[in-house]
Amino acid sequence: MSIEEEAPTNTDSIVVSVQEGDLNLVNDFLENGGEANTCDSDGIPLLHWAAINNRLEIAKSLLLKNADVNATTGALLSTPLHWAAREGNLEIIKLLIEHGADILKSDGEGNSALHTAAALGHSSIVAYLIAKGVDSNLPNSNNKTTPLMVAVVDKKNTETCLLLLSLGASPYSKDISGNTALHWAFTSNNNGAVRLFNYEGLDFTICNEEGVSPWSPGDCQPQWMEHKLWRRIVDEHNSEKLFGRFKNVAGFSNDLTKTGHEFTKNVK
Repeated sequence: MSIEEEAPTNTDSIVVSVQEGDLNLVNDFLENGGEANTCDSDGIPLLHWAAINNRLEIAKSLLLKNADVNATTGALLSTPLHWAAREGNLEIIKLLIEHGADILKSDGEGNSALHTAAALGHSSIVAYLIAKGVDSNLPNSNNKTTPLMVAVVDKKNTETCLLLLSLGASPYSKDISGNTALHWAFTSNNNGAVRLFNYEGLDFTICNEEGVSPWSPGDCQPQWMEHKLWRRIVDEHNSEKLFGRFKNVAGFSNDLTKTGHEFTKNVK
């Protein structure tokens, strides 16, 4: 070993053991006085690593030794519940809630675990959290975006959008700038979500705080929209108030679903 190299510390070793799912080593660590709330060099607790890597038995061992189920960490100030929701780890979600995880807690960007799961299309977690009492219209604590709004940003999330609507999510809820989920769907060029909202009979004339509806009068078909969908909407919503170019949504940012490097670092 060169003078510049450092031998791995006990903390480094136990973090790797959690990430890689070595239950025996983790239990030995805990039984010999190791602290369940041990953090790595970045301040990330062991339970977060167990949650994101879907290490169910290790998470159980940590919780039995009083690991903090609501600890926050990283640039996003996320809880283990957020990390588990990020990766779609439903059994970990159930375990954390059984041990007192705050299902309404927001991260540093104002997102709940439901927002995180909805944004990434983890429908089973969306359904479970709503069944556990989370409001399907729960607003982001910073910008009032709903789970449905963040779900429509990703074109692959049509199933999650449909699920949210079936569980009471309102397409008429507005974010801090007055945008509805339809505004978000148009800004995201999401044919599937627009088609779904059209089938649901959504009012395309609703305006945001700047008076902008998804379309304004006198313009042509958006380049990204399927022609059949455009014609269907024109035929069903033939109104001078409706059709035109989609304008930039007030306050819109695709940054909402960015989760930062902390969620992907060392995921095994």
